[in-house]
Amino acid sequence: MCKWRWDTKYNYKNYVYKLIPVLTTVNENNFNPNNDRRGNNFDFLRFFLSFTVVIGHLIIVSGIDNFKQYQPFVNSYASVTAFFIISGFLITSSYIRTKSIKSYFKKRAQRLLPAYIFVIITCTLLLSFVSRYSLIDYFSNIQLYKYFLANISFLNFIEPCLPGVFLHDKLTCDVNGALWTIKIEVGFYLLIPILINWIEKINKKYSIHYHLHISCCI
Repeated sequence: MCKWRWDTKYNYKNYVYKLIPVLTTVNENNFNPNNDRRGNNFDFLRFFLSFTVVIGHLIIVSGIDNFKQYQPFVNSYASVTAFFIISGFLITSSYIRTKSIKSYFKKRAQRLLPAYIFVIITCTLLLSFVSRYSLIDYFSNIQLYKYFLANISFLNFIEPCLPGVFLHDKLTCDVNGALWTIKIEVGFYLLIPILINWIEKINKKYSIHYHLHISCCI
């Protein structure tokens, strides 16, 4: 005779906390979810993934035939997907550790906005010197302001190009094609609190328990 029993109480935080030591150098026995963990392997993973994306884009954008033989070994799509997976984990972990939703959004904004705004403004101003248009024509072109407003509001797909810039590019005139990922990241920022609060309500309301008893006789 054999008897198996499976008892599980649903708690999403337990899964997050137990996953952290697997992906980091933190010892599970000493792990404190309130600590700010910096010594982990995510930096290495993100460096490796970003390097893969850069090489993948270099092969495509450069158009150099000798580079194309390496394309099967570089998968930019898989690297970007892995970036999103890591971001989802880190954002969830950040939200769980943050005491208030106001503090959570403040931290997210401080992490994202300064560098993002700097990139948009820098590209808008400095690329005027490589534009085929004169400075007067460049700064009086409505495309410039359409680019700035669209990109500063994370809607870079509306206008990814600046007037007279990268017109020789056979693939695209995008000034910074990587910016398309930022709106996905912002979407994660907004979705995580809603999703976590919904899970907590379900957990409190139903206090989900599973009991499985299997008996067999031989």
